[in-house]
Amino acid sequence: RKMAALPWANSVVDGCDPVDKDAFSACAGVILRLVPQRASEMAARQQEMGASSVKKCISFVVDISGSMSQSEGGINRLEAVKTSVETIVTKNVNQGDEIGLVEFDDKPARVLQDPTVITDSSKASFIRTVNRMIIRGGTAMYDAVPAAVQSCKKGRHDSKWIVLLSDGDD
Repeated sequence: RKMAALPWANSVVDGCDPVDKDAFSACAGVILRLVPQRASEMAARQQEMGASSVKKCISFVVDISGSMSQSEGGINRLEAVKTSVETIVTKNVNQGDEIGLVEFDDKPARVLQDPTVITDSSKASFIRTVNRMIIRGGTAMYDAVPAAVQSCKKGRHDSKWIVLLSDGDD
């Protein structure tokens, strides 16, 4: 299955119930196309929207399937995603925001970190966790999104984002 509305390294979704696959594509409140080379554009967009002062809960959902080993510009897709997540967290996540991490392949999605309030030390710990992810298995994207939603619900901030980073195969 392909998720046509969400191509490679794709979207931030706010307030969406992913159980209904057709509704999932249609109900996104905010969709930003994120590619590794454009992580800094997210910061500029956040400033334009005044989002930097709003506390948010962001759950990163990362595809670690075998197809993420393909190279894009001399770096495999998973390494590009790791760099992107690190850039987003370093430059765009503020003290007091919350971040979580879910990885998926063909096995049930694994919540590596439920939303945690950001401090300098928790930011560094999160980035270390991201950098430990390894490529394996197939892809079960549609199964990963509900796990991310459940994890994100544990966050205390009202503004909840899910950032799905995948090459789009399911």
